[in-house]
Amino acid sequence: MDMNFHSNSEDEEDLQQDSLTPSDDILEPDSSSSDSDDAIMTKPDYSAEILKILQSNASPSVLREELEDYHENDIAEVLDQLTVTERKRLYRILDASMLSEIFEYVDDVSSYLDEMNIRKAVEIVSEMDADTAVSVLRSLSKEKRSLMVELLDEDAQKDIALIASFDEDEIGDRKSVV
Repeated sequence: MDMNFHSNSEDEEDLQQDSLTPSDDILEPDSSSSDSDDAIMTKPDYSAEILKILQSNASPSVLREELEDYHENDIAEVLDQLTVTERKRLYRILDASMLSEIFEYVDDVSSYLDEMNIRKAVEIVSEMDADTAVSVLRSLSKEKRSLMVELLDEDAQKDIALIASFDEDEIGDRKSVV
């Protein structure tokens, strides 16, 4: 019995073409979609909610608990909308770990670190990734940078010294080799 598995080349081309062409109904917009689908596509703005929380008279523990429901980036976005007094309250309420995560999303952390107690600022910097900490320390005045580095724990000092010893262009190259 001789079975012929070869088919007409025109049939093969038609099959290939059909499989590569999406059906028309996929390309048509879904008529059942609503305006709420558009809202899903855009990033919600939590600024007003976060500002309301921070400007409330709630206890520090209630504020901390409510703020933990938000992403650090959302909190970072409202920092410049707060007064110095409101930010200082935030610094007292949140621990160094959460503040360091918030500051990861801030371009110029130095002005915020200047507003707080030096020990709290050191705690925050020591919680950051070493490369971020180096960047933050470089943005500070020489005197403040020296004081903060001196107050860092020994491990953080070593990590920061290692990262700081490379030029910015070298860091990516060295990391990829290691």
